[in-house]
Amino acid sequence: SQDDGKQALLRYLSIEQRATALATTGLTVTTQKIEGAGFQDQEQILDRNQTQNIQTMLAELVKIPSLQSMLDELLNIALAKRFPKLDQRQTQLDSFIDSASPSSNT
Repeated sequence: SQDDGKQALLRYLSIEQRATALATTGLTVTTQKIEGAGFQDQEQILDRNQTQNIQTMLAELVKIPSLQSMLDELLNIALAKRFPKLDQRQTQLDSFIDSASPSSNT
């Protein structure tokens, strides 16, 4: 369908361009003859759009909290009832394994 064709073409735009295009009502697709090295122009445009997408995604990644801070918050929430005054970031765990099995003591 025509909508599927539009969606396929939108994939070639940068994220910012795609958002602008989708906000535009009455978006139409037309064809035109390309003079000269059309494929080289397309390749440059696609490269530029991908670079813009990478920059946009990196900017968004910087905004999200680190895994460490998310885990700290999760532990604080999960253990707040049992240990209300404990800072979970200061919690340490020591574990020991008894290497002697019961069958070797006979």
